[in-house]
Amino acid sequence: MAKQIVKFSPLHEQIVLGSMLRDPTLRVELVKRLDPAMFYAPNHRIIFSALVELTEKGLDYTPGTLKSFLPSYGDWGGSEYLDKLVEMESPENIEYHIERAKWDRSRNLILGHDINELEVVLRDPRSSPEEAAEILKEIQGYISEIDEGSAFIHGPGMAARYEAKLHARESGHHIRTSGYLALDKKLTNPFGPGLISVLAALPSTGKTSLALNMAMRQSKRWKVGYLAWEGDHFSATDTISSCALGIPLLNIIKFPGRRTHAQREAMSEFIDNLYDERAMLSFLKRPPKEILKKRSPWEVNDAVIDYFEAQVAKWGRDIIYWDLFEKTLADTKPHAITWAVNRIQQIAKDYNVHIVLLHQINLKEAEKRHSKIPTRGLVKGAGIYIEAPDFVFGLHREGVYNPRITDDELEVYVLKQRHGVWPFKIVFDWAGEYCRVSGGKERQITVEDDFDEDGV
Repeated sequence: MAKQIVKFSPLHEQIVLGSMLRDPTLRVELVKRLDPAMFYAPNHRIIFSALVELTEKGLDYTPGTLKSFLPSYGDWGGSEYLDKLVEMESPENIEYHIERAKWDRSRNLILGHDINELEVVLRDPRSSPEEAAEILKEIQGYISEIDEGSAFIHGPGMAARYEAKLHARESGHHIRTSGYLALDKKLTNPFGPGLISVLAALPSTGKTSLALNMAMRQSKRWKVGYLAWEGDHFSATDTISSCALGIPLLNIIKFPGRRTHAQREAMSEFIDNLYDERAMLSFLKRPPKEILKKRSPWEVNDAVIDYFEAQVAKWGRDIIYWDLFEKTLADTKPHAITWAVNRIQQIAKDYNVHIVLLHQINLKEAEKRHSKIPTRGLVKGAGIYIEAPDFVFGLHREGVYNPRITDDELEVYVLKQRHGVWPFKIVFDWAGEYCRVSGGKERQITVEDDFDEDGV
């Protein structure tokens, strides 16, 4: 029997997409609620998937920007069709059009496939009730999806979503870099959304300075957040100002009167821009004191991370640095840290942000060794800090331990990257007077892996 021909009107799907193109607030809401599979028309699945990618990257809609997430091949309608969709917007009645679009999809899927099969089964005297029941079950499934959505990852909707990700990669929209070419070219998807990294070092090695140098470079293109909870945001501002303006840190902290008139004016303007509410680099306050007065250390951990997640949801950052992660927590027993890092990893995925946890090398263990070069086994409380992150970086400055050499190099060891080669190191120029990290050259190394699953 020939498949029944179904007449499909795309009106409701067009109104939903047009409303999303026109209204940025509605777009953010609907990309979280809806799924590409809701759309019956293939070109609408493609356009919706591209809108999801655009929104997750924090970009505003323009026809040109959206086209960079759309395939150069295939028939999705072109720029003229996007203009047509915008003219059909109706955000005031959006819920009605969403429900009608869902029902149109289910109705057409049923009419175009299952009804024909059901009729064949019912007309066949050799068929069984079980065969008819199985088809009816599929029909009921299509109807149930209107309210509940499918729990299974399959179908053309998922294919369209993945295609949009591929197009985003081709256009470069998914790449978030460290700001240092020598490091980025060796990393696979550096600082990618939904991932976490660990940056570990012994005290006074320069991990905060490196993190702030990276944050400044990244903030030229992405929205960066910094949790200066180890020191405070004023201390972080000292470091950033020294690095950005070339003013010796001592002349900011200890001898501010030594700054020239030009340096004072430049610093004043720099600080005004840094603390502007629209700044691409911003700081997050410490958790309220009442959070730290919970009854148990575990409850404090839970409350601190709840506070962090609530701010991330409002903050809209692409990359976030947490300095120092573990010192903010009250319960630092291994199982509590494992739970905390796993929660941070989930937050990164849920909000499509890259989170960098600043951490410490085990000082007591390092002091026993002749070489202070970081290894995975030296990462304090190693277990989860090695297993969970996509990248693990260890820092070293030989000039700190050897007074016979000039302290002008900062070595960054890549101790893990989930989808790429390691270990290797990049040697940067270090200007401690200005907390400045620059340059960068790759050097091949062999690092003994002294880490096991128990962190021994």
